[in-house]
Formats: sequence, structure tokens, C-alpha cells
Amino acid sequence: MKASYQQIALRTETIFLLMLAIALVFSFFLINVLGQISSESSAALNLFTQGAQFLVHPKAAERNTFLIVTATLPILILFATKYQTRFDKVAYSKYASIALPLIVAVLLFLPIYKSDFLMMLIFGKIFFMLHPTVLVLICLSLATLWCFSIANFQPLVLAPKTTATVIWVIFILAMLLQLLSWRIASINSVSYDPAWTNHADAAFYALSQVVAGKTLLVDLPSQYGLFPELIAPLFKWIGATILNLSLFFASLQFISLFGLFFVLSKLVKNPVLLLLGGLSLLTLTFGTTIYFSGSHDRYFQYWPIRFFWPAFSVLVFYYFARNKTLYRATVVSLVSAIGTFWIMDTGLFIFLSFTAYLTGRCIILCSNDKPNRLIHLKEYLLAISLHILITGAVIAALLGVMWLKSHQPLQLHRQFEYQKLFYGLGFAMLPLPKQIHPWMSVLGVYLLGIIISSAAWFQNKKDSIRVDLILYLSLLGIGLFIYYEGRAHVANLITVCWPALMVMLIATDCTIKKIREKNLAFTQMAIPIAAIGFLLLCSVNFIAHVPKMFHDMKYVFKTRQVIYFPYIASELAFIKQQAQSKHECLILSKRQSIYYAETGLASPIKGPGLVETLLKSDEEHFMTELFKGQLDCVFLGLGESSPFLIIDTAKLTQIYKVSSINSEHTMLYLTPKG
Repeated sequence: MKASYQQIALRTETIFLLMLAIALVFSFFLINVLGQISSESSAALNLFTQGAQFLVHPKAAERNTFLIVTATLPILILFATKYQTRFDKVAYSKYASIALPLIVAVLLFLPIYKSDFLMMLIFGKIFFMLHPTVLVLICLSLATLWCFSIANFQPLVLAPKTTATVIWVIFILAMLLQLLSWRIASINSVSYDPAWTNHADAAFYALSQVVAGKTLLVDLPSQYGLFPELIAPLFKWIGATILNLSLFFASLQFISLFGLFFVLSKLVKNPVLLLLGGLSLLTLTFGTTIYFSGSHDRYFQYWPIRFFWPAFSVLVFYYFARNKTLYRATVVSLVSAIGTFWIMDTGLFIFLSFTAYLTGRCIILCSNDKPNRLIHLKEYLLAISLHILITGAVIAALLGVMWLKSHQPLQLHRQFEYQKLFYGLGFAMLPLPKQIHPWMSVLGVYLLGIIISSAAWFQNKKDSIRVDLILYLSLLGIGLFIYYEGRAHVANLITVCWPALMVMLIATDCTIKKIREKNLAFTQMAIPIAAIGFLLLCSVNFIAHVPKMFHDMKYVFKTRQVIYFPYIASELAFIKQQAQSKHECLILSKRQSIYYAETGLASPIKGPGLVETLLKSDEEHFMTELFKGQLDCVFLGLGESSPFLIIDTAKLTQIYKVSSINSEHTMLYLTPKG
């Protein structure tokens, strides 16, 4: 007998609470066991440069606990949802229909209250920051009123095309405002801020060198994947200036956000919910909350380098889910291959999420449809095999092109070097907060998303695009969450929570629709009320900052030719003047990669950029090559422009002669003696 929607909802909530309890107990057990057997290695610490060693914080027990729990729970969920009718006694108890949705709503959304996550969302507006409780209560009250009205009264009917057009216009204008107010930069935007000297410098170095003719994994490693090899031909043609780079990244931002909102517009039918979701998506992505707090750290290495392909994969997966053919599955596989090659940190999870989706779908179809089990098994084994083969073949082909380009064997082990240093050995890592915290809410949404999908699949043989997207987004979100699990800073949690936002939007829209149709009890509105309250928090903050964004957009345009930091302009002009006929020069300065990108110069020394030099072996190799005295062209920053690596300037000037100095006396031009 087919269960009602209310029965499935109560079973889902019961299984969610059970899985949550299992996850808690299992996590405590693993932390204690793994904590006793894990040990910090002094040998590993000695791999790092002296300046980097104090930032090494290994957390093997926490990392392994997270990986084991997230790998185990989906298997338990499959088992629990297969036998979901066994939970009917608990689900159908006297007060279950009221208590279960309320408990789930509280568990998912209470951690956000009075958290650093909430303060980060509302930062920038004094009233919001001084009265967070009032703001939360107002948002929840408005959400409750709206949910009550939509469940009990006929909404105002507008022409669907007109409504859709208005929502799209609002979203695109808001996205352009967000983009034009601060995401586009030029060399005149570069400052002494660590956002440029640390973050941008690390993001641009590999690209600047590939544009200059170097090959990754031969001449240098790349902290942020192999994406420079894919886009370098474009920048060899137009020039890798900061303006061109930021315009290119802005186009990726537009495409990725447009794609995500397109998927939402197809799955979320309530126009108010869709609009709130679009504004919330803009608030939570591309460093918007950081910008609202007063910082202009564009953090290109995530926005869009790490973000683009996972976001684009959602659009491609939607294309697949609409009509599950082998051809469309290969398109998803192609995106996973390019994404993994582009940057493994996030691209790998496209591959793993689609593999997990196909595997789960195969298991459930074989279980549900036993007469056709062999047919389903063959179909999905073929799809999984092709997925693995296509991903492997595309990556191998791209690596082959790199090998042909360099005429030297690739040092493939260097592709995984930074993952080992950061996630493996603990460089710059931060532990997960042990108290009740919003990171638990984000994982809770993914847990609920997997349970919803699995329960729906076991109950209904018909395909549902919404259910498929909820599962894919939940699996993808868990993979992307590893970025936060490694470095558990609240800004990183906001960075990785966008799949949870999409899961929440799709599930909330479905729940409201079923309540309006009287297929679900009104008590199930508890979770949508909390979800819409959160959407209002994000949207209100975005709307409150529209005047600031509009002002900044006009200011950026008016002052685009203004040089605010003459030292930087002087150093760049000095490098261009002295290195006119040269292809290779060593730049020993902060903003090293920015100067390389703007001038088109290559480094004569193999290895990572200065800001990425974390290993003693790389530092020693660099110093050996530098102090041989055989480099034709060296630029040395002084004072504030001095490089991060400690260099003996007196010794260096004994080996090289000072041929010139810039007008601001912040940079020397050195050439060999004799």
C-alpha cells in the first residue's frame, strides 16, 4: 500500500533524528579512539619553512572522524529508508505529527541564533548588529504570517510570464550590482592589503607563469589546481592584466550564478520563495558578507576558481535529470573531468557525487524493481563505468597535452602537494567548534536531503527531478564542506553552504505546495517557517546594503583611473622599464605574481611563488639558485615591499650589483657583477 505524503514526512523526520543520534554517538566514539592513536609528527613539522611551522595545526582525529562518519551514514540511510515502515509506530504516536517537525526545525535552525554565522550575515548594519534577537524574531514572525496566509488563503494570481520576468530582472540587476560594486579590479585597485599581497598573489602566480611559457608540474606546482593551463591561451592573446583577469572571473561569476538561479527557477514554483532564494544566494556567495563587513578581499581562489565547476555541474546535472540518457550522463562526466583537472579541491566532488548518485540509484532500482533488476544493474554499471572512464580519459588527455608542451615528464606527485600540506599535515587548519554551531545545521540539511531523496525513491518508482537535485546537491555539499572542515572559520562556512541553501529552497517549496494541497498537515510548516526566516535574514541584509553597493559602483567607475598607491605604480613602471627586452626576471617583492602578470615576465627559478613557498626543500632550492649569482635580472623590494622570504640583502648585494633604484626607493634592480 502506497504511503501518504504525511506518512512519508513523519518517517523521514524520525529517520533523521535516528541518524543524527547515531552520528553523534559514532563521532564521540571515533574522536576518542582516533585521538589516542593519532600522533603529531615532528618530522612532518620539519618539512615546513621556519616561518610556516607555527601555522601547522594537525587534526588527524577530527579529519578521519568526519570522513568515516560521512562515508558511513549514507549506507545506514539506505538501509533505514528501505525499511521505513518499521518506524511507523514512533511516527504515528499521539503527538508525533506536532513534535517531529518542530524538533527537526529547532535542531536545524536554532544553532544559527546568536552565532558568529548570524553576526557575519548581518555585519555592516549597526541596528542589525546591536539587535540580532529583534531581527531574528521579526524575520520569523514575517515567515510565520506568510506561511499561514499561503496555507489558508488563495494567493494573488499574477501572469506567470510577467512574474517570472520581474523576478529574473530583479535577480540579474542585483547580481550585476554585486559584481560591479567591487568584484572588478585593475592595477589601480591593488593595495598593501593582505587581500592582494597574500591571497591574490597566491591565486595569480601559477597563471602568470603559464602565460609566460612555463608548464605546471614541470616548472612549478600550482596550489589552486591546473586551471592556468586551460585559460592561459586566452591571456596570452589579451594579456594577463589584473583588469582582464577580474573581468574573466566576473564572467565566470555571472555564468555560475545565472546557472544556479536557472535551476532554482525551474524547481521552485513560489515566486516569493524564489526571489528570497535568489537574493540569499547572492548574499552567501562571492564574498558578499565579507564585502558588507568592509573588506574588499575578492578571494579569487574560491570565487570563482573553486566555485565555478561545482556550480556549473548543478546546471548540467539538471539537464541530465530531466531526461536520464547515457549521452546526458556523459556530459556530467565531462564536466566532472574538467572540474577535477581545473582544481581537484572541489572538482573531485563533482565526480564523487555523481558516482554516489548513480550507485544509490542503481541499488534502489534493483531493490524496488526485482523483475527488471538485471536490466537496471547493466544500465547503471555501464553509466558508472563510462563516468569513470571519461573522467580518467579527459584528465589523461589534458595531462598529455601538458607533457607535449613541455617535452619533459610531469611531476604528478606535485599535483597533490598542497593538499598534503594543508589537509594532510594541518597547515593553516582550524578545529571545528565543539559547541552547538551552524556547521551542524549545514550538515543537518544535507543529512535530511539524503533521507528525503532515499525515502522518496523507495516509495515512488516515478522519477522526480526535485528529488534527484536534492540528493545531488546534498552529496556535492558534503564534499565541498571538507573545505570548511579543514579550516573551520565562519567565513569558510558561509562560503560552502550554498548547496544547503538550494536544498532548503527546493524542499521548502515542495512542502508548502503539499500543505496547500492538504496532502501534509499544517504542523509540517515548522521547517519552512524556520527556512524562510533564514532567507529573510539574508535577503534583508542584501537589500539594506543596496545603497552602499550602488554608491561603490559609481565610485569605482569614477575613480578607475586614479592611482591611490604611487609606490605600486612606481614599482611596476620600474620593472617594465628595466626589463624591456628580457623574458625572464626574478621579482623578489610583495605582489610578485601581480607584477609578473602585468609585465608578462617569467621567473628564471623553478618552483612555487614566494607566498606559496612553504616547504624547506623549495626554500633551499630557491636560495641556492639565487645566490649562485647567475641571474641576469633581479628586482628586490625594500621596506614594505620586501618579500615574505627572509633574504640576506647584504649578501645579495655582494653577489649582484645595484644597477638602478625606482623613484620611490622601494625597489632595486640587480644585475650580475663582472
